[in-house]
Amino acid sequence: MQIAELPLTAIEPSSCNPRRRRNKLEDVELMAWIVTHGILTPLLVRPTAEADKYQIAAGHRRYSAAQSLGMDTVPVQIREMTDIEYLEILHVENLQREDVHPLDEAVGYKELLEQGGYDVATVAARIGKSETHVYQRLKLNDLIKEGQKLFLEDRIGFGHAVILARLDRKQQKEILVNHLFACQ
Repeated sequence: MQIAELPLTAIEPSSCNPRRRRNKLEDVELMAWIVTHGILTPLLVRPTAEADKYQIAAGHRRYSAAQSLGMDTVPVQIREMTDIEYLEILHVENLQREDVHPLDEAVGYKELLEQGGYDVATVAARIGKSETHVYQRLKLNDLIKEGQKLFLEDRIGFGHAVILARLDRKQQKEILVNHLFACQ
């Protein structure tokens, strides 16, 4: 492991970052913190196949804040890691946060199962959650797009989203059409 100061141009965010939604207010607060104190925790990156290029495993928000602030360099911890190790760090680091939306959790768990070769028991153990928690989140991957949108907009709650996801796509569509017309 190596600590270095790298130019932002040498760093690329991961397209697999499980955190797809971010709180704009928290991003502004992070930028204010960085202006005052700097980046105290280095980003975790791994070398890519391209010479002198690195991919972020942890620290996407700090990277974005540094970009927005026009910084030239950021502190990083460079670590060699396999694709599986990278995927695990990428997901586990994000999924252990309190403010991760359940849909982001669902996608992250699914990717760990499909790409990481894990089973539910292993995922649960790695993130410190129960298997039931993981299964419930995984079920959200079966929610149709309209249901996901309502859930993300807090127009339906977690319990309703899980119940809907247990239904087939046609039933979900019928219920949501009736819900949308009832709410207008």
